[in-house]
Amino acid sequence: MREPRENPRLEAAARRAERRLAALERHMETSWYEWSLRELARYLYGLGMLIIVLMVPLQMADSWLPPDRPPIVEPPFVAALAILFVATFLYLGVQGYLFLWREGGLVDRRMKERFGSSQTLKSESDSSPRP
Repeated sequence: MREPRENPRLEAAARRAERRLAALERHMETSWYEWSLRELARYLYGLGMLIIVLMVPLQMADSWLPPDRPPIVEPPFVAALAILFVATFLYLGVQGYLFLWREGGLVDRRMKERFGSSQTLKSESDSSPRP
């Protein structure tokens, strides 16, 4: 006799609810130092990346196309440089983000140094499934 299979949508919804509950518990119990490193610095990092990715190509456009004069550099060359810059910067930005905020990354190590093993035990218990 076959066992009835659980609905995958219900399983996914239950996992989302568990993650949301763990995140809410983690946010309620954090200190200002941990919040500023985990949340505020991450948002500022993303905002800085967005500003750089948007502003540098615009500045490149201003530099090669002066007003009332012909272009200094050929437009396809400037477009290629802009695309190359954006792709390289996004790759390096993602690598930097992973270095800082991945599990076991620099922020986690700083939290462990500051709060000791009690912080790591709390974060491990948050990720364990609830009965």
